[in-house]
Amino acid sequence: MIAVSMTPEFISPPLDFVIRHDLGLSEGFGLSLQAACTGIFRAAVLAETLLETGRATKVLIVAADAGSPYFVFDRNLPKDLRMSMALYGDGAGALVVEGCGRGGLARLESPLAVSTATDQSPGISLRSPVSYRTSRPEGSDCRQTAYHDFRRVLELGGPLTRRAADAVLKGIGLDFDDVDHLLIHQATGNMKRIVASLGMPADKLRLNIEHVGNTLSPSTLILLDELKRQDTFRPGELVLMASAESATWSYGGMALRWN
Repeated sequence: MIAVSMTPEFISPPLDFVIRHDLGLSEGFGLSLQAACTGIFRAAVLAETLLETGRATKVLIVAADAGSPYFVFDRNLPKDLRMSMALYGDGAGALVVEGCGRGGLARLESPLAVSTATDQSPGISLRSPVSYRTSRPEGSDCRQTAYHDFRRVLELGGPLTRRAADAVLKGIGLDFDDVDHLLIHQATGNMKRIVASLGMPADKLRLNIEHVGNTLSPSTLILLDELKRQDTFRPGELVLMASAESATWSYGGMALRWN
C-alpha cells in the first residue's frame, strides 16, 4: 500500500499504517507520501517499480486530504486567500494497480512525476498548527495556518499541467487526438478556459469541481470514480490524467486504457 496526503491526521503513526489497520490487511509493504496534487502520480511511479521488480503483484494507492480546516474565513484576509476558503474541499480516493497480464478495469500506462528546477517559492503551504503556535509573527491570527497565492498558481500551474500531459502522451507515442477523456487537477472553476488556452482539448475535459472543490491529492481519483459510476468510459478508450502541484512546482500524470 502507498498512502498519499498533505493533511494526515497523525504525524505518527503514518497514514499507510492507519489505513491498513482499519482495513484489517495482512502483512505487506507500506509507505506514506507527503504530497498534494501530483501525489497519486508519484505513487503510481513507485507502484509500477514494485510491480516490474516483482516486489509486489498488486498495489493499493490511497489518497486522502482535508484542506478545508486550514482555511478559516476572515474578512480581513487578502482577497486571494478568501477565495480559497470557498474552493477547498475534503475527500479521498483509491486505485488498485496490478501487474501485466492481470484483470481489471483499466491498464495504467506511462506514469510520471517530475520536480522542476525553479526559484519560485511555494504557491501553497499548509503549516502545522503546532509550528504556527510556536513561530507565528506577533499579533497574527493562529487560525491562519494556510497560504495560497491564487494568481501565481493559475499563472504557473497551467503550463506545468500541459508539460505533464505532453510527457505522458510522448511516453506512449500518442497525441491529443487519441485521447477520449482528459482528467486534470482542478485548481479553479475556470479549467475549461485555461485548458483551451493551453492548446488542450477542452471538449474532452471532465470536471466535478463545482460540487467537490479542490481536494488536493485525491482530486483526479474522485473524478475518475464518479465517471466510472456514471458508465462514462467505453472499452478501448484512453483516459489521460495530468496535474501540476504548486506546493513543489512539480508535474505528473499517467494514462489509463479502459478495458
